[in-house]
Amino acid sequence: MTLSPSAARPAVKPAISEWHGADGAVAPHYRHISETLEAMGVQQQAQRWEQARRTGELEAFTFYLDPRRYRPAPADWIPRIIPMEHWEVIAAGVAQRLKAINRFTFDLYNGAQDIVPDEVMFTSYYYYPEVQGFRPPKDLFIHIYGIDL
Repeated sequence: MTLSPSAARPAVKPAISEWHGADGAVAPHYRHISETLEAMGVQQQAQRWEQARRTGELEAFTFYLDPRRYRPAPADWIPRIIPMEHWEVIAAGVAQRLKAINRFTFDLYNGAQDIVPDEVMFTSYYYYPEVQGFRPPKDLFIHIYGIDL
């Protein structure tokens, strides 16, 4: 019995993205933006992306990379649309992560951090010895932090 090449290979599943489901159809929460971009056309989209890039560059839309450098913030000007039932789970995780980061930072500067080796912590660009023993209001060191979904 001879197998054809396609019969010998496992079926390839189609790629799934936040825009498209397994069947290739645009997800309902992306339908409006998909139709808008399609109506806009490739040339107008390219012009708008270039305009947004120039504006970001001129207005110094940057982030702090290390104590000596800033870098332009990468941006995808087409928003990621997250359905509410997904966002509720993400928001809870983000809040939990912020609490953990604050607790770790508090422990670091108040002598209770014993997970990361001292030689790693104390040689970091981001370690500030002058903060040792400091207790900020409500023990919150981190007020703003960036998350990348």
